[in-house]
Amino acid sequence: MYILSAKYSDDVKGYSRHFHDAHELLYVISGKISVNVGGEEREAGAGSLLVFSRFEEHSVRVLTNEYRRFTLLISP
Repeated sequence: MYILSAKYSDDVKGYSRHFHDAHELLYVISGKISVNVGGEEREAGAGSLLVFSRFEEHSVRVLTNEYRRFTLLISP
């Protein structure tokens, strides 16, 4: 396994349902989001670490005016 992408973002935008050909780690630095995975919706906020498996469909809806995070894509 190796890191394909490592990013920081402070764009306040959500993402419609999508997936990656890699595993994804999403660390929320600040703000609050709602994540939909497998038809289940969960809220996450500062300090949350979310792990998405390869090809696992997910979407993100931003619930606050601030949303800062790190994302890491890791090869399968």
